[in-house]
Amino acid sequence: NRLQGRGDSALTPLGEEQARRAGRELAGIAAWEVLVCSPLPRTRSTAALIGAEIGLDLAETVPDLIERSYGKAEGMTPGEAAVEWPEGIQMPIDGAGRAHVADTGVPGAEPREHVAARGAHALAQLARQHPDRLVVAVAHGTIIRETLNALLDVPVPRIGNGEVTLIDRDRHGHVVLIPPERYGDYPQLRAAAAQD
Repeated sequence: NRLQGRGDSALTPLGEEQARRAGRELAGIAAWEVLVCSPLPRTRSTAALIGAEIGLDLAETVPDLIERSYGKAEGMTPGEAAVEWPEGIQMPIDGAGRAHVADTGVPGAEPREHVAARGAHALAQLARQHPDRLVVAVAHGTIIRETLNALLDVPVPRIGNGEVTLIDRDRHGHVVLIPPERYGDYPQLRAAAAQD
């Protein structure tokens, strides 16, 4: 595994299947109305596959949804980066033995706080542009996790490729996660399921 960040590569057959699976999962949850994604080509490919499953074309790319930049460590394995910048790579950080790029120590790496602020800005912008509409935003694991960490003020575990994460705002305007067992509590999701 390499630190991909903003570097790009084509989706693998596994990545394509993960995107299709996410699209099928989303199709079973709601009648989505808007599809947006990060501007990276790999994300646009993912969004196209998801869109085919949910019956939507890509409406726009959202620059603030782009993945975190890992600076000079992009394209390196975590081990290679840790040799080059031992203070900038924390290994391992989770049970899967994954490395974590610190906010300082790797030249050009984007601070997590900045990633979270970009993600929160993108979500707020989408909410303003598409009020009361069901939006699918295709992005990247790190920006999703860092944004949710900041908005929920709780640690969010790693977001896997093709993982579906639903959020909404509660009556106080706070962002909340919607776990699958609570989908039935949301009329807009129930209405979509009833149409099928």
